Amino acid sequence: MKHCPMSRLLRIALLFCALASPAASAQAPAFPTRPVTVVVPFPAGASPDVTMRVVASRLTVELGQPVIVDNRPGAGGNIGAAYVAKLPGDGYTVFLGTTGNLAVNKALFASLPYDPVRDFAGVTTGYQTWNILIVSASSHLNTVQDVLADARANPGKLSFGSPGNGTIGHLVGAYFKLLTKTDLTHVPYKGQNLVLQDLLAGNIHLSFETNASAIPLIRGGKVRALAVTSTARLPDLPDVPGFGELGMPELDVQGWAVFVVPASTPKPIVQRLNQALVASLESAEVREKLTPMGVRIRTSSVADAQRNLEGEAQRWARIVAASGARIE
Repeated sequence: MKHCPMSRLLRIALLFCALASPAASAQAPAFPTRPVTVVVPFPAGASPDVTMRVVASRLTVELGQPVIVDNRPGAGGNIGAAYVAKLPGDGYTVFLGTTGNLAVNKALFASLPYDPVRDFAGVTTGYQTWNILIVSASSHLNTVQDVLADARANPGKLSFGSPGNGTIGHLVGAYFKLLTKTDLTHVPYKGQNLVLQDLLAGNIHLSFETNASAIPLIRGGKVRALAVTSTARLPDLPDVPGFGELGMPELDVQGWAVFVVPASTPKPIVQRLNQALVASLESAEVREKLTPMGVRIRTSSVADAQRNLEGEAQRWARIVAASGARIE
């Protein structure tokens, strides 16, 4: 009896499917299957650390795995960034980068052990910050015009403090000097708390503080805000003009935080992290906790996060060059 050719082909096809089905079912497990670590390049208690711990609580729910915050401070964020840049791209270590370590430092330091653009893949932007020009509540300076008039009448007399050479507070102050053609004396400190301590004591005159640090002091009546590094007023400070309003649009300067992973991380994992981080940051519980701290949530797509990395590196390179700051 002859076998039908079609019957033989059918048997071969069925045999192939039977052999292939175990391989098809043995797909890679869904990500993540174990805890995820977020490296924060600042000490415990610093603003980015406090912010990340709020986000981590919700991110644990979104990922279905514990999220661990790992503080690796030092060298302006370079230690934490260099550590993550050298890790395998498996998605289990995320870096909370900031303007300083992912934009400023490439232009500021003579050499870096990592490349902020080449070594990382953007996941999503996290939040924005602004700098607020503040003076103590007892200061004779009430407006930016007062600062300019005093600085021009007494070159070098007015001083502004920052947490150190090359920090955002230093660079914004140096940029302000350059744009206004004034002579202010920069006083570097070893930490933000020391800047504020001396400002309140009257030992320095000005500080270009981040909104998260400045707003509680403004609301407490300890300092007075003169202007914000933005084109428009912030909802948190409706009575404080943006520098753009004052005819200085060049001082529309925002800081930001962006979540990144090693550049070798597979795109599906990057996308999964983006989905979880965006959902966490935009959740009502996270917003309710971060908004009173002056943190302005700003999430993005993966593509926009990468564009932000590249564009901001170029922008801050120009500001660093204008300031003349350099760390060998």
